[in-house]
Amino acid sequence: MSSAFDANRRGARGHRLSHRPRMPLPGLVQAIYRLLPICLLGIGIAVAEPLATAPEEHHSPPPGSLERRAILEALRSEVRRWHQIEVVFVVDVLTVIHDWAWVQTRPQSPDGQRRYEDLAALLQREQGQWTVVEIVGESEETLRQRFPEMPEALLETR
Repeated sequence: MSSAFDANRRGARGHRLSHRPRMPLPGLVQAIYRLLPICLLGIGIAVAEPLATAPEEHHSPPPGSLERRAILEALRSEVRRWHQIEVVFVVDVLTVIHDWAWVQTRPQSPDGQRRYEDLAALLQREQGQWTVVEIVGESEETLRQRFPEMPEALLETR
């Protein structure tokens, strides 16, 4: 008769089985081992919930920044295309959320002598390039209908 922990004992596939019995874990380690998945799940939920309900991050690119210049240049080229005039913008509002921008400006001639009608526009960045998708003369509701992918918070900065 052989012992239960016989060194030559073989499993069903002929592999040698371990002869060492399992060592029981101390009580505290066992408790931690059982509770760890529950704790990690709780931490994941605690971190994910505020992220899911947090408002969309928006920012206003500072004067002179590359992002601000790119947005205003896209708007300037659109004004040039439609009205054949050169303008500079006095910016009242410039808000960016992800790849969308909302801008409200007071265009004027480069020398500041001529002032033009206030201009608001919605822009979108695609493949790193800002383009004007709408020069706004419409209601906020119409914009939301025409551009449902636009972040909700973008027009709240108006």
